[in-house]
Amino acid sequence: MGVSELCQRIVCDLEALLRKHALLESFDVVIKENSAERSNRSPVYVVENHLGLESWCVTPVYTFASQQLLGCYDTEKLIQLTNVLLLLNPELAVAWNHRKLLYLQRKLSLQQELQLSQLALSRKPKTAEAFSHRKWLLGQEMENYPLERRQAVLHSELQLCDTMATKYFSNYHAWDYRRHLVREYVEGAPLIIESELQRSKDFLQSHVSDHSGMAYRQYVLLRVNSRPLFQAELQFITDLIHTFPGHEALWQHRRFCVLACLGLLKSADKRLRSVSKDHKDPTRVNRATQDEQVFVRDVLCTGEQWQRTLCERHIRWMRNTLHIELDANQPKLANGVPFDVRADSLQMQHQVQQQQPSKQTQTLRHDDDGDRDDNKVD
Repeated sequence: MGVSELCQRIVCDLEALLRKHALLESFDVVIKENSAERSNRSPVYVVENHLGLESWCVTPVYTFASQQLLGCYDTEKLIQLTNVLLLLNPELAVAWNHRKLLYLQRKLSLQQELQLSQLALSRKPKTAEAFSHRKWLLGQEMENYPLERRQAVLHSELQLCDTMATKYFSNYHAWDYRRHLVREYVEGAPLIIESELQRSKDFLQSHVSDHSGMAYRQYVLLRVNSRPLFQAELQFITDLIHTFPGHEALWQHRRFCVLACLGLLKSADKRLRSVSKDHKDPTRVNRATQDEQVFVRDVLCTGEQWQRTLCERHIRWMRNTLHIELDANQPKLANGVPFDVRADSLQMQHQVQQQQPSKQTQTLRHDDDGDRDDNKVD
């Protein structure tokens, strides 16, 4: 059997398996050396809803499919060729465009396209073209669906985003697709927004350095736009900073929360507006200053070197952006007594006691012995 005939057989076998197994979960290339036994069985197979292609045939099959795609106008052949090309290289935009044309001609179903893009993402979860294709598909169909089916599709897509965000750290395209879903299809569904708040919170507790995940959570928080929620988020991020020290993403998220608590976020276009002294509410500023002062004190007393460096950057940000001065070198207790941030709690208490002697030691004095210590008690 020649190379072209072998590649054509593999392309057809792959198409047959995709049609037969509608519940495939993933696709991957299986490391397998070329052997004499390859002519006796197909290098494409399904094991427990996982589709595999042996590695020895990847290059010849991809080359064959790329060459055959040029000038091809046969519908069935286009479907077969784009299946192979997109599973092996989901960044190939021209192949997705062929699929769009076939979909508009009703040669492909929504289920087929969602399955193919999901399999492509299972191997390369940060592929922007695959997410873009899913956006386009939902834009074609969601308006025509009843509410129940729309919610079912939305739930399935959110689960896909969870999987892709877990597979690839800081998967911007997965979180951007999730933001698109919430923006376009969650209007008037407060339960879904509430669920997204909890799901993003659970995700961040185990992915404390995921900048893209935190950016998505900020978007959901702004959708709710509740000051008590922002205050609770500030406490949540405080706990994470103490529990997982040294993660810069947590500090950046904290700055967002501080701005929100100060009321310096525009709700119209969800952007930060310019900050000046005239825009700030003194009551909120005082409260924020006190809270941040306590937080900074705790971090500088107990944090490691990198944690202290991140804290110092936060102090500079508060000063330069919000014109709020946090005295990192000499923070004060509630009674105004200064203390060294490097001193432990016992030393702080000792300083307070020295500044405030008890009434008993002040009144117990010996009238007839002026040389005796006034604070000594017999």
